[in-house]
Amino acid sequence: MHGYALNNKYCVSCHDSVADPGKPGFTRDTWHLIINIMHKNGLENLSAEESGALVDYFYKIRKGLEREAG
Repeated sequence: MHGYALNNKYCVSCHDSVADPGKPGFTRDTWHLIINIMHKNGLENLSAEESGALVDYFYKIRKGLEREAG
């Protein structure tokens, strides 16, 4: 729930849902890199705990679709 709320607060105003079944998933490491890039491009106020919650959320909803084990 926490990751979902953070996604709605920080991400969906600029991005489509990551739940698109036609797109491949990413590993946890890749999600971490993506969140860090976004941290420098509009998510400056995101705490380390919030960043971790978003990584977990994105990975879990796309789990099984990643290109390599995460």
